[in-house]
Amino acid sequence: MLATRISESAVRSKASKRLWRLVKYRENSKWYAQYGPYALVGERNVSRHAGLDLSEASGFLDSIPI
Repeated sequence: MLATRISESAVRSKASKRLWRLVKYRENSKWYAQYGPYALVGERNVSRHAGLDLSEASGFLDSIPI
């Protein structure tokens, strides 16, 4: 089975279509342990889902209708 690569820009595009943002936390950030490496943020900067990798974020966004 071949693993498909998911680009960060593709996930950002999916998120923006749903009026959300994909936020990336760097490992040296004080927020990385709590929210990293990626989080989906909704309106008013409310964190909807945190602690995701790109494939998890992409899968979650695919499950939400536009």
